Amino acid sequence: MRLRSWLIGLLLAPLPVAAAQVAPDSLPLAQRSIFSVGLAGHYGFVFAHAADVENTRGSRPRGLRAELVWQRIDERTWQACTCYPRNGLQITAMDYDNPVLGHGLNVGYFLEPNFRLTPGVSLSLRGSFGIAFLSNPYHPVRNPTNSSYSLPVSAYLALGLGTSVRLTPRWSLTLSGQYEHASNGGLQEPNLGINYPTASVGLLYAVNPVPIPVRERPSGRNFRHRRPRFDGYGFGTARTARRGEPTRYFLGGLGFTASKQVGKLSALTLGTEAFADFPSLELARREGNEPVPLRVGLMLGHEFLLGKYVFSQQLGVYAYNPYPFFDRVYHRWGLTRRVGGGWAVGFNLLAHRQVANFLDLRLVRSW
Repeated sequence: MRLRSWLIGLLLAPLPVAAAQVAPDSLPLAQRSIFSVGLAGHYGFVFAHAADVENTRGSRPRGLRAELVWQRIDERTWQACTCYPRNGLQITAMDYDNPVLGHGLNVGYFLEPNFRLTPGVSLSLRGSFGIAFLSNPYHPVRNPTNSSYSLPVSAYLALGLGTSVRLTPRWSLTLSGQYEHASNGGLQEPNLGINYPTASVGLLYAVNPVPIPVRERPSGRNFRHRRPRFDGYGFGTARTARRGEPTRYFLGGLGFTASKQVGKLSALTLGTEAFADFPSLELARREGNEPVPLRVGLMLGHEFLLGKYVFSQQLGVYAYNPYPFFDRVYHRWGLTRRVGGGWAVGFNLLAHRQVANFLDLRLVRSW
């Protein structure tokens, strides 16, 4: 029960709880936020990124997204990022236009820094993560040609760029493009994932249309004088060696990252990591080899600093990799949330080219 309460608190902590109960004009400006509801239609195409998913080529996924949106417009938020960020909950029903892939229901949370271009137009960058409920996973009899996913519940990630045009004080038109991904993060094979860029058009309705204040940009550049942040972390997961096998093997390790803030919302990173890879060791044993079950990587990257959240992107190269079935270059995408006392929790996806290798959970200590 305590774990469930903690998870609910982790999800809802960024959301202002008072705005829906109190008339917004009666609140001090520093406490105000705008609560909105939105609806958007999606249309795109499936990216057939490997020979095993050629049977998805030509698919045109379409869907409908509903969302609850909170936008912070207080002075403290403005000083932190020179923007008025949005965050919220979204649910998207997708038809993948392919009997092999079936349908999906994506439920998740999003963060969206929002930058004003003119009094009625804003530009935003949205990162979304959550759970994908998928209708037709791989099955050796019922659906043997689905190499995209093998579990009915998988991870969902998306990154997009959009614009919002205010039509009236309450109504706004939203236009965006995003790259969306669903896979089980290597927990079970097959796991090549569904990769599908989409474009969307929607409407956003402000329940409490508080005027967005116009503020001057902070004159100081305090971030330039901040010392680097150092992160030590441990991570882990478990996955099968090959598709359809019941046995899972541990995969996990330790890492270290140095981060230097270079903008209000941006930081550059340099890091290294080492992890034990027992699923790959099992595959090597079956081929008559038994290397040290270790991979060591060096990484350069970037972070979006979004309050208590950090959205990271890293490009890595293996300094040690005894497994010939992996490219030497890889990339990582992650999200962590500070939970107090210098600690953070989150998840991270490692991929080679367009193929996800594994999704790990991690505990981070910063100083």
